[in-house]
Amino acid sequence: MTNYYILKADLDDHFHNFEVDYDSKELDHYFNANKFFSPDFSSDGWKTVELHEFKEYEEYLPVEDGKVIRPSLWPNIMHVWGAPTFVFSQALKNDLSGILGNCGYFLEAEYHGEPWYFYYCNVHLSNALDLKLSEYDVFENGRIMSLHTAVLVRDVIKNTDIFRASEYTNRLFVSDRVKAIIDKHFVGNVFKLVEVV
Repeated sequence: MTNYYILKADLDDHFHNFEVDYDSKELDHYFNANKFFSPDFSSDGWKTVELHEFKEYEEYLPVEDGKVIRPSLWPNIMHVWGAPTFVFSQALKNDLSGILGNCGYFLEAEYHGEPWYFYYCNVHLSNALDLKLSEYDVFENGRIMSLHTAVLVRDVIKNTDIFRASEYTNRLFVSDRVKAIIDKHFVGNVFKLVEVV
């Protein structure tokens, strides 16, 4: 039986965060209002974006026993500050392409002259979340504002390796197969096991 995981948005304090330098302010709209996670996202006009360390990260560093803990740079995967998304190295992109090629596409970025890639998932499944068993907050209009505990519906998600739930698109769900590939490229905790009913 296949397990499923949510790609976490809130990471360990020891993890390096990055932010995006946009060549064009028009690219801002991809991450504002969560457009990058929606079914109607279009990559038209995408330009290679540059990544750099989050400028204010020094003031967010954890202190343990009076010492500032320097974050470690995880190889092959980076988290973008202020957006629940990740960027993959060339090596990780190459390994993921076979399994994710038909589920979305990779968008180029650059960090210190090296190519990195955002992944846009175009698989959005309706009714993938069991809304009776999942825990979440809602806006006044009933739309999900934040998802605390996700419970997935097996009959809806079967044979799907990566997807977003239409009811709450800014979290990415992956199968054991995707997790196994990513796990080969770094040691870290970006996955949270999700209950499936």
